[in-house]
Amino acid sequence: VSGQTEERFLLERHAGRVAHLVMNRPEKLNSMDRPFVDQLAELMGQLSSDTEVNCVVIRGEGRAFSAGGDIAAFPALTESRERAEEHVGAVFAAFHSVQECAVPVIAAVHGIAHGGGLEITMACDMAIASSSARFAFREVDHGLMPGFGITRA
Repeated sequence: VSGQTEERFLLERHAGRVAHLVMNRPEKLNSMDRPFVDQLAELMGQLSSDTEVNCVVIRGEGRAFSAGGDIAAFPALTESRERAEEHVGAVFAAFHSVQECAVPVIAAVHGIAHGGGLEITMACDMAIASSSARFAFREVDHGLMPGFGITRA
């Protein structure tokens, strides 16, 4: 088993050809900031082209799969239209990297999967949910439209 503890994700490889991609922001319920989405896209690209990987399992560390977007990062997105558009493009690319992965991707969901957490789940080929799993698009509570394109998938 190997891991990267300084990153937003841990990449674990167990016996066999299954890669476990673990969202690693448990103190923030695995919420997504810019480094998170950039690392997700990068890691999914690597796993998609890795001939030693037959399947990817995405799960969250701690008590949640993912609370979705990190609301603390939202104010910076209002600084300019270009910054907001660039961020939306990065998020879309990350979700698209999950959806287009060359090997099956399974979401192992426990706790909340809200907003972007639900969108990652929807981008996967399959989801397995524990009895504690709760799914919601909470964006409407903040005056936002759900979806970085994934709701059209």
